[in-house]
Amino acid sequence: LSLREKQKIISSLVTMLKAGEDLLPEKVRGLMDDVKQHQAEIARLQQESASDSVDALIKDAQENGKSFPWAVKNLGAMDKGAFGNLADAISDRIRDEGLEDYAFVIGVRAGEKALFAACAGKKTVSNFGIHCGNLVKSAAKEAGGGGGGSPLRAQAGGKMPDKIDDALQAASLLLQKADGS
Repeated sequence: LSLREKQKIISSLVTMLKAGEDLLPEKVRGLMDDVKQHQAEIARLQQESASDSVDALIKDAQENGKSFPWAVKNLGAMDKGAFGNLADAISDRIRDEGLEDYAFVIGVRAGEKALFAACAGKKTVSNFGIHCGNLVKSAAKEAGGGGGGSPLRAQAGGKMPDKIDDALQAASLLLQKADGS
């Protein structure tokens, strides 16, 4: 960059940050620290939200199902990172709380995509033939996509987020069939 271009950038930063040229590095460091604090707070709040969502799913599952507890839910709009955290939280709760006979399928809109995840306990897989890969594959197909995974956990995506409810209905039908309802 030429000296003139560099001076233009510095002048722009002085105006934007409302600080003298000599204080620009300090001001930028402070802003970077603020961003880190805000990111940490966002991560904490997302974790709390994921925990609350899992609590609600468990409650739904306990009220549903004849042979085993299961829940299928459209969780609305969510970014891909938060969705991944939520799927992890569901798997963790199945493992940590002994929910071995539970099955869950969730769907969200992430921008212009539909995302799906399924998680199940080992007993649900062995006793009722639940396969999470098949659950998300059937859902994703309805939403113009694909995916898969293991019997215990799977994720998928689709190109038609307006079809999330139809997609989750397809997964729900598979669970109903396995449940005998």
